[in-house]
Amino acid sequence: FALVCYASLWLIILVVAVLVVYISIFRYYSATNRAQKRIDSVNRSPLASIITQTLSGLTTIRAYNCIKLFDAKHTVAVNTASRSTCSWRATMRWLLIRVDVLSCAMVFIVATVACAIVRGGDTEEDRVDLLSVMSLAVTYAISIASAMGYLVIVLADMESSMN
Repeated sequence: FALVCYASLWLIILVVAVLVVYISIFRYYSATNRAQKRIDSVNRSPLASIITQTLSGLTTIRAYNCIKLFDAKHTVAVNTASRSTCSWRATMRWLLIRVDVLSCAMVFIVATVACAIVRGGDTEEDRVDLLSVMSLAVTYAISIASAMGYLVIVLADMESSMN
């Protein structure tokens, strides 16, 4: 990170701006994730109840030949629970796509700024010196973008697991 900051003041501004966007995306996702986990819990509760009722009253269900009724109830409960889980996974995909796009945009902007700085060098010797620093800055920008993306995903997964 220090080398990226040393390379150009513009890169410091870029990293701070991208960090702010990461935080805003994470906050938006967190609020949505909490609501979806709540809905998921509400939709799974009837499924657990039906399974418990079925197992505890299995002999009665068989005696009164109500197997099809409980099968239909179970199918409806499984479909409802699956819908909320699918919705939660789609939201997780939304987060992953946003994080990947933001990481790619950060690397692209760092590379563009690096090219502009290298082209702006006064002499050929200055350009060669700037080229080595800027190429290292682009390499580190890739690492920083990957680390930020991984951090956002791990924090989101951890928060999701706690709900």
